[in-house]
Amino acid sequence: MRWTMFRFGPFHIHPEGASRVALLCFVLALSLLATAASAQDNVLAPGGAADAILGARGATGAALGGNVPVPPGTTIPGTNPFSTSSTTAFDALEGAVDGGYTLGPGDRLGIYLWGDPPISFDTRVTLEGKVVLPQVGEADVLGKDLAAAEVEISKMLARRYRNQRVTVALLQLRRFQVHVTGQVELPGGVLASAADRVLDAIALAGGSLDGAGLRRVLIKGADGLERRADIFRYLRTGEIESNPPLRDGDIVVVPYRGPQVFLYGAVSEPGGYEFLENDTLADLVQLAGGMTEDADPDSVEVTRFVDGIRTERFYLSFQGREELESAHDFILRAGDQVQIRRNLNWHRRQIVEVRGEVKFPGTFPIVDGETRLSEVIERAGGFTDLAFLQEATVIRRRAIRLDDREYERLQKMSSSEMTEDEYDYYKMKSREQKGLMVVDFVGLFLQGKMDQDLILRSDDIIEVPAKKDFVSVLGEVAAPGNVYYRPALGIDAYVGLAGGFSSNADKGKVRVIRVATGEWVEKDKAGLLEAGDTIWVPEKPERDYWGYFRETLGVVTQLLTVYLIVDRATN
Repeated sequence: MRWTMFRFGPFHIHPEGASRVALLCFVLALSLLATAASAQDNVLAPGGAADAILGARGATGAALGGNVPVPPGTTIPGTNPFSTSSTTAFDALEGAVDGGYTLGPGDRLGIYLWGDPPISFDTRVTLEGKVVLPQVGEADVLGKDLAAAEVEISKMLARRYRNQRVTVALLQLRRFQVHVTGQVELPGGVLASAADRVLDAIALAGGSLDGAGLRRVLIKGADGLERRADIFRYLRTGEIESNPPLRDGDIVVVPYRGPQVFLYGAVSEPGGYEFLENDTLADLVQLAGGMTEDADPDSVEVTRFVDGIRTERFYLSFQGREELESAHDFILRAGDQVQIRRNLNWHRRQIVEVRGEVKFPGTFPIVDGETRLSEVIERAGGFTDLAFLQEATVIRRRAIRLDDREYERLQKMSSSEMTEDEYDYYKMKSREQKGLMVVDFVGLFLQGKMDQDLILRSDDIIEVPAKKDFVSVLGEVAAPGNVYYRPALGIDAYVGLAGGFSSNADKGKVRVIRVATGEWVEKDKAGLLEAGDTIWVPEKPERDYWGYFRETLGVVTQLLTVYLIVDRATN
């Protein structure tokens, strides 16, 4: 027989070797096809990749399911995402499984015999609820907990393996079918495990729909017994008993939302909440996320329907927050409306603001109605060398009137339309510095007049301006503006430095505006000026000489007419 040598690059393969390689490649191809088929089955089978995708979809649907009876725009902690533990490759347990775990078909067990040599094997609970023990027989474990099953298995193994200590371990949880119906996105059967709870089943069914009653979820067991789940309470309080574990063959029914009670005021999430029989005021406060810090438990208002139309109102008084939060004696009724008032003075900021020429300007806490002006100035480091105490002020925001209808009315009128009193009031309000408190800073801090030590109120503003080294000359002068202050100069001298009077100046009505008080003083009574004072030179009033002549001529004519009439009558 003639042999042909095959050459592949640097390698040489004998024909007989080539046949073996071909056979090996064929076997490898079959293995790859089998692996691909297995992967496809895993994707399509419950619990595989497709199930994982469904679980994620269910979690999203549950989060969007609008299943919380609270005002629009609020969110409920814990609703997103829902638990999807049964969709993972390994069941996510809440903790170690103890001996009280109840076994069922599909549970995988590891059995270990501690002898010489040690023996171990694993097995699953059969559909009949039995465990097959090689060369020994079958142990009935259906409905038994793990500890009882270990005792039963040990007894059977002792027939063949004497003086051997036996340990039974739970290696994998069983999976079983649960039906979810009612107000869920995808009603029907879902695959769950013994580690899952009612909330997980709802999530696997796509989540709850808007209007679902999550406080009244019904679980119908395969044994005919019924249980209840309060999923909303579980989400709000973490009370695990309100979210019971699933059992083989359970039917979970999510009903429509039932009657509601309402809680308003000083709670974290005010609004309406689904009502259950025997709910107490303490339960409602818990569902609303608890009271806020400013809650006032002294007067809780309850409005209750008497006959479905008429209501009655009454009040509850509690000694403190703890007593209200534990008010389990007050039973609510469907439709009750509860108002927990806020304490308006709770942690209310009591501060004043210091501006200007102090060493440490800023905001300072005070005791409202007790702290005095001198104390705050001292805490602010005192005045700087540039402080001008003559013009320092205290503005009380509380004293500022936000509206003055009379002043607003006069603002819409011209001065000619006003009466004399109205015009005086309008001028006074125009000059008013709103909220100004009368305080003599010079008298208090330089002369020790303690009667000027003002008691401060919260939100007061203390303003200390810088010194002014000028006198303002305004009005009818050639160059109105600020003139450098010279203590020895009089009013006319300052006017001269400002360019002198204009041709239209009314020299007889010159006034001085005091910087310290804002008082208007006539020129002859002003005396020495102080830095910061203002000299006001008004304009001469307009005179209509022709008009005056006509008026005078008219009066003279009338007098002559009267004289002539009287003269004729007497003659």
